[in-house]
Amino acid sequence: MFHLFLILEFYIKGFALKRNRLRRAKVDEYIRLIMLRLLSINTILNTTSHPSARWIYEQLKPDYPDLSLGTVYRNISLFKNEGKVSVVCNVNGEERIDGNTSPHTHFVCNSCGRVIDVADDGSKSSESLALLNKGFTIESKLVIYYGKCSDCCNN
Repeated sequence: MFHLFLILEFYIKGFALKRNRLRRAKVDEYIRLIMLRLLSINTILNTTSHPSARWIYEQLKPDYPDLSLGTVYRNISLFKNEGKVSVVCNVNGEERIDGNTSPHTHFVCNSCGRVIDVADDGSKSSESLALLNKGFTIESKLVIYYGKCSDCCNN
């Protein structure tokens, strides 16, 4: 009987140790995911290039080799849902992300694919005024110009 008690005690202690290791592993994984999330949003907010998920991945991958492109996509999706970033447009099959969520205009170069912020004076356009005069309420406005940037025109 005493022998059975020792085996049971050993099993319970082993289970507790295993459970603690699992908890620690889950906490470590959670911390890693939060760190990658913070790095992703920091990368987006510290550039005006309107990056794609692949660009963010390529910036972070050298320092974080266990990072996957899927993690970057999931983080961007979360940021979009939280309103921290917005999608400007789709260039060459990739969404371009903007960390500046305030209303502003963009220019997309059809040659090189650059997405550039355009200064906007904030005044209401004739289209906006016409809609307001007809009783519409405008909640948001998205203006994107497409063409060739000055660099591509000069080359």
